[in-house]
Amino acid sequence: MVKTSGTVRRIDIVPVVKLVPSLFGEWARLEFDGSGAVLNPLTGAAVPAFALVEGRHRAAGARYSVTIETPKLELPEARRAEFDREMAALGGGRHTEEEWAAHYQRRNDAMVRVGVEQSTCFVTLKEDDARGMAATVSEDRGRWAVTVDLRRGVLPRIEVAGWVDLTAMIKDEVGSGCLAQLLGGSGEGSATLDLGTLAGNGGGLLEAKGQANRFRGATQAEVAGSAREWKLDGALSLRARGLGRVVLLVARRRIRRHLEGEIKRFWASSADWVTTAEADLRALAAAAEREGGEEVLVRRMLWDAEFDLPRP
Repeated sequence: MVKTSGTVRRIDIVPVVKLVPSLFGEWARLEFDGSGAVLNPLTGAAVPAFALVEGRHRAAGARYSVTIETPKLELPEARRAEFDREMAALGGGRHTEEEWAAHYQRRNDAMVRVGVEQSTCFVTLKEDDARGMAATVSEDRGRWAVTVDLRRGVLPRIEVAGWVDLTAMIKDEVGSGCLAQLLGGSGEGSATLDLGTLAGNGGGLLEAKGQANRFRGATQAEVAGSAREWKLDGALSLRARGLGRVVLLVARRRIRRHLEGEIKRFWASSADWVTTAEADLRALAAAAEREGGEEVLVRRMLWDAEFDLPRP
């Protein structure tokens, strides 16, 4: 088990708290055309990427489709041999994680766009009322599904539970039946994130657990709030069964070093990201005042492609 503890400066999250009712309100007021496509409330234009495909908006059983477009990236032909040689050189086992990370960063920077990939998922509503919302999100190919239960409050409390068909995903992404047999199977997990603890005096911020193939993991985080700071305590554990125990026995030290390194970097950068978050929250508050309220701001942020949140 890896544990960590530390403090960060407490910042004013009221600008986010004020946005929450407007976000729920924007969802409630959505309208759709005859084909089911949502209508942009600013322009009246249909947006086929989000559509009501079954049932009535906000009623239990309503089903929505969400189409996401992502750039398709590939290495230029002229540079593939270069990166293949570099990966082969790194594969000798004498190189650090930082060197591997630098390799993948250079590889990503060299990628060029060769097209667009589309993926579709479906959202099936289970509940939507004054208490909160619950829905199941699933992929069109049936490789994964996630149930999300959001309870209203000063800030939402979110419970998530899901499963994934690892065998199918590995076969689709890698195309290797052997690798799918070795690392495949099913994965499942659940998590609870209570954002309200940040607005109050603290409590259980995050609790999560899951299993994939032969491995099981769990993590939790507690927050204690005072007028000037948040104190965070976290823990992460990883266990295995069967052949996974052998893998874990061999890799345990490396995994622990990696986790401890990531935790060290997290705390080292905490002051910077808290300062950035504070500036973003001030920008939200200023924009809401400038736009005439949170409701107008939320609408523009969601629907105006030209809108950019000005920084103070």
